[in-house]
Amino acid sequence: RYGDVTAAEKRWGVPAPRKETNSPSISLLSMVQLTRDGEWRKLVADYRLFLDDLLRGKYSAARQLVRSIDPHHAVSFRMSNAGDPLYNWDAALPFDFYGLAEAVDIWAPEAYGRIGDWERVRAGDFTAAYARLCDASKPLMWAEMGYSVWDLNRMAPDPEKLAFEGRYYADFYRMMTESGADGIFFWWYPGGFRLGENSDFGIINPDGTDRPVTKVIRREGPQFLKARKPGKPDYWIAVDRDRDARGLFGMYETANAEFWKAMTEGHRPALKWERKPGVATLR
Repeated sequence: RYGDVTAAEKRWGVPAPRKETNSPSISLLSMVQLTRDGEWRKLVADYRLFLDDLLRGKYSAARQLVRSIDPHHAVSFRMSNAGDPLYNWDAALPFDFYGLAEAVDIWAPEAYGRIGDWERVRAGDFTAAYARLCDASKPLMWAEMGYSVWDLNRMAPDPEKLAFEGRYYADFYRMMTESGADGIFFWWYPGGFRLGENSDFGIINPDGTDRPVTKVIRREGPQFLKARKPGKPDYWIAVDRDRDARGLFGMYETANAEFWKAMTEGHRPALKWERKPGVATLR
């Protein structure tokens, strides 16, 4: 992109990270640079673009391999925290939808970052909006969603957690309907203590009787399947991943107030690129 490291450093305005002084090789960026905005913003923008290219190449190769024997198979994978606008942890860097847009057939984020009250759950609306910004032609399916109700002190399900689980699932159905999601996989079916993980994510009791969450699924599931998709967007919000070193999290910090205000006022907000990733660093 720039010819050599020296030229790149001039564009970035900061020195490239190196394992050793005067080494010709660039090392990995620090998590501080990836989770905090700062003077290293242009360097991080190019690093994220490098990750986009790396993911696109590796996952495209995997998809092509599957399609070589099954051309009708929709290929994707559980995307962990990819697309979570509230995720900004210094121990891990999520994949970005932008880098996967040409390498998968289904958007498949996991939902563990959505555990909480409605304010926490509703951020899935922004996940869906970002997925459609990156590629609106792909369906969005929540690849894994659940909540453990086990109390390790009592070695039994916690009644308060069971009640919360039901409310959480109801809120999640609401978010999926509002955002026009296409499906979900719950983790998981049978209730009871799971050895090793020390959890109970079940949506039904071990004896086959209903839990509060079971009743929610029976009620909300058919309504979700019959729900009409949201209308076409009527309010556009411009975003730029390169404007903030924190990536999607920084994008959300900038856009979320306008996004939720538009939702509250009855609009159907959507995202558009002010500048696609990488454009700003070419100048």
